Amino acid sequence: MSNESTDLAGLAGRTASARSDSRRSRERLIDAVQAWMQEHSARPERLVDVAAAAGVSTATAYRHFASVDDLIQAFVLQLPVRAAELFAQSGGQSNDPLDSFTRWNESWVAACLEHGELAIHLRSPLGFLQRRDAGDAVIAFACSLIEPLLRLLDGDVTMMLFTWNVTSDPREVLDLQRLGWSTKKIASYVTRAVLATPSAD
Repeated sequence: MSNESTDLAGLAGRTASARSDSRRSRERLIDAVQAWMQEHSARPERLVDVAAAAGVSTATAYRHFASVDDLIQAFVLQLPVRAAELFAQSGGQSNDPLDSFTRWNESWVAACLEHGELAIHLRSPLGFLQRRDAGDAVIAFACSLIEPLLRLLDGDVTMMLFTWNVTSDPREVLDLQRLGWSTKKIASYVTRAVLATPSAD
C-alpha cells in the first residue's frame, strides 16, 4: 500500500507510525491475515497467532493493533482503500456525475477482484446501513467516498447506497466474474441498478 493508504489504514488499529520499519511490521501483520485465511479457511482468533505467522513479536503486534478484530478490520479496509487509489488514478471526481460514478464502480469492481476473495469470509453479520449508522470504520470510509458521488445523482441517497451495496458486494462481483463478465460490464450493471433505485416512499 502507498503511504497515503497506510495512513488511511490507521482507521483500523492504532495510529500508523512514519518509520519505515514500523510500517513494514504493520503490513506484515495485515498480510499474515491473508496467509492465515488461505491456510486455515477461517479467521484468526488471536493476535498472538497472527504475530507468529507474520514473524513479529506479540509486543510489536499490540503496538499496532489493540486486538485481532482491529487487525482484521485493517485487512478488510484494504479493499476500499485500493478502490480509492484506483479511482484517483482514473482521474477522480469530474464535472460529470454519471461519469464519476461509473469510474468509481469500475475502480470498486477492480479492487474486489484483487481483495474480495478472502475479505468475504470476514464480513460482519450486521447490515451495511446498520454498520454505517454505528460508525464502523471500514463502512464509514467507503461511504465517505461513495455518498458524495451519489448526492450528485437524482435520487434517494440512502436507498441508492443500499442498492449499490447489494449489487457491488464482493461476493456478487466475484459471482459475475465467474460467469465471464468483465470489470466494465459488472461496473455498468452496478451503475444502472443504482440509477434505477426506487424511492423509499
